Amino acid sequence: MSGEVVGATNYAWHMFPDGAGTFDDGNGGWYYTCNSEVFDFMAPDSGGVSAIHFDADGNIVDA
Repeated sequence: MSGEVVGATNYAWHMFPDGAGTFDDGNGGWYYTCNSEVFDFMAPDSGGVSAIHFDADGNIVDA
């Protein structure tokens, strides 16, 4: 959920998730990427793309 830390990483997931996609990591796992639709007047320097890397078993590797 937005604002919560992703798994055992220290990365807090972004606010206002928008478009998303998945990409093969070449080792059986995948990356889930998601855009954060934030305007500067809402939260300066908070927009952009975040990603979560999953291994082949669906475990979170990194974010």
